[in-house]
Amino acid sequence: MDFITTHLDPATWLGAVLLTMFGATTPMPAEVTSLTVAMKHAAVPAFILIWVGTMLGAVLSYGLATWLGTLPIVRRLGILARARETLENLTREGRSGFVGMAGLRLIPIVPFSALSIAAGLLGVSRRDYYLGTAVGILPAVLVITLAGQGLTSGNGWVIAMTVLGLLVVAALVWWESRSRKRRTALRHDRKPHID
Repeated sequence: MDFITTHLDPATWLGAVLLTMFGATTPMPAEVTSLTVAMKHAAVPAFILIWVGTMLGAVLSYGLATWLGTLPIVRRLGILARARETLENLTREGRSGFVGMAGLRLIPIVPFSALSIAAGLLGVSRRDYYLGTAVGILPAVLVITLAGQGLTSGNGWVIAMTVLGLLVVAALVWWESRSRKRRTALRHDRKPHID
């Protein structure tokens, strides 16, 4: 029961959620704050706290960016055009919606807060954004939770599960990247050539 019942103090939990929200809404790597929470709490509470804090941070960033996108100065500066270009380059196919957002959340090199802001500025639908983020962050939250548990306990199986989790996430990203390249190549081959 130690993986569930340690650190049940509500103030500690609130602090963990706020710390994770901070990581999800600033340029700071969200993994750093999440790993701190994972090392402080037992596995199940850490997983829940990291997921909740990250989702609240995602909601806050998206909401602020949506509001900023309505300001005339933002439109005048061309920020929307740059955000759209960045998001389209990330998806490479212009694919958006739930699947696109979940896929982007799986890629560890895409900064969390930057993606939230771009989605808000571009008016990605709330449903697609929230569901895509909620599902897309699950593997990363699990891996970070396991990493935190492994670092604090020194337990070999937890460390092995963390490494396995990282390998699974890397394999998913690699597979998605290859599938995308194949679909793009097929689309180019099917286009009629005009001589």
